[in-house]
Amino acid sequence: MENKNLRKKFQIGIVVFGVLFFMVLGGLTYISGHIDSMLYTTVTASLTSSGDLDVPDDVFPAYTLVPASALKGNTLYYVKRNSQGDYEVASMEVQIVKSDGVQTEIEKLEMNVLAICDSNKDFKLGETVLVKADIL
Repeated sequence: MENKNLRKKFQIGIVVFGVLFFMVLGGLTYISGHIDSMLYTTVTASLTSSGDLDVPDDVFPAYTLVPASALKGNTLYYVKRNSQGDYEVASMEVQIVKSDGVQTEIEKLEMNVLAICDSNKDFKLGETVLVKADIL
């Protein structure tokens, strides 16, 4: 009789341990995304577009418009996808045509890029970052 009670308690203990184990595992899986976002630099990026600051929209644009905050001197910092599908920081030298303080007109780029407008901390070229928002 004593042996049956001990066996029953052991079985209940194993079930409780299993439930607690999977609850802890699920909790850690849930917060792992938050831990990743704390480790990586988070950036806000804006898609560049073709356009001119003072030319009507019906005329073919000769330049590319980028947010003024995306330029540091003549350097445009942007994000691109690497082979693993993550975003990494890249840069290119551009020729500035003119600026109105909000947008800057630069020489025509062959493609639209996600220009980095803001970040939560300093970043380096080639560093993997999280893109918080794509402002169009």
